[in-house]
Amino acid sequence: MVEPPSLMMLQFLAWVSDRPRTRADVMEAWRSCPHYSVWEDSVIAGLVRTSGKAVVLTARGRAMLEDRTASQARPSKAPTAHPVAELGPRVDRAVRRNGNKLGSAPGN
Repeated sequence: MVEPPSLMMLQFLAWVSDRPRTRADVMEAWRSCPHYSVWEDSVIAGLVRTSGKAVVLTARGRAMLEDRTASQARPSKAPTAHPVAELGPRVDRAVRRNGNKLGSAPGN
């Protein structure tokens, strides 16, 4: 199973794709915290490459960023009705039988 990219990795890929970056830019911005190896991880995974002094996304890195951006842009499925309404006519009859009092026992 393929592990989904971390938020940090997605932020890094978006940062690289935002405008031309040099290797010096990357080192200054992303190696400042030794706990995050996003630069090394992205190179090892084939998501970015250097081209002269420039750091660019590979086709794989671009696809990963676009896939995650597209999946986050999709609207979530909104409920079409109140959950109780999906129970149908039986609930309507029970409510009417109980004098429109939800939660009361029949005959009370």
